Amino acid sequence: MKLVDAPFQQIIDPIAGSLVFSAICAALPLILLFVLLGVFKVKAHKVALVSLLLSIVLALVGWQMPLGQTLSAVGAGAVYGMIPILWILINALWIFKLTVATPGSRCLGAPSVPLVMTCGSCRSLSPFASAPFSRPWPVAVVAGAVFAVAQFLTSNFLAVELVDVIAALATIAAVLVMLRFWQPCETNRCRRQPRMHPRITCGC
Repeated sequence: MKLVDAPFQQIIDPIAGSLVFSAICAALPLILLFVLLGVFKVKAHKVALVSLLLSIVLALVGWQMPLGQTLSAVGAGAVYGMIPILWILINALWIFKLTVATPGSRCLGAPSVPLVMTCGSCRSLSPFASAPFSRPWPVAVVAGAVFAVAQFLTSNFLAVELVDVIAALATIAAVLVMLRFWQPCETNRCRRQPRMHPRITCGC
């Protein structure tokens, strides 16, 4: 079996020349995944591996896909799953833990998450100690502008698939750099307390 072949032309009915049988065979990895997870309670990473192996076998035997392109498709799927999907999951867990750890955020619910992320990064700030909130608007403006510009540049000059990933990384970097030189603070607290770090100016 060749590792490198001409571009693979997918056959829509390779199983006995039947579109129905071919569709059923194509769905077998997904069916196997649900059965092992829901019925037999097998661990997710083992189920994913078994379903992947079945998919490879079906691609090679049923659809006659070249081995090199089959492995290339597996690699592309793994990279796509690791970067956009796990990136979202990891950040969701991080935001959840940050929200739980921030005093008062659980009373405010989901709308508080953006402010928690912005204000919670400031070392001299307890973001929900009193109302109204401190003034994080300059950070919000910078974050929104950097995110928009990064999305525009990535979608037009790099790859559409990486738009949100690169924009998110650029936004995090921009906010962290900005907070090194500027931090929002509560108006009363800013007036009462002397500045400990001359290079940081309060947004009062």
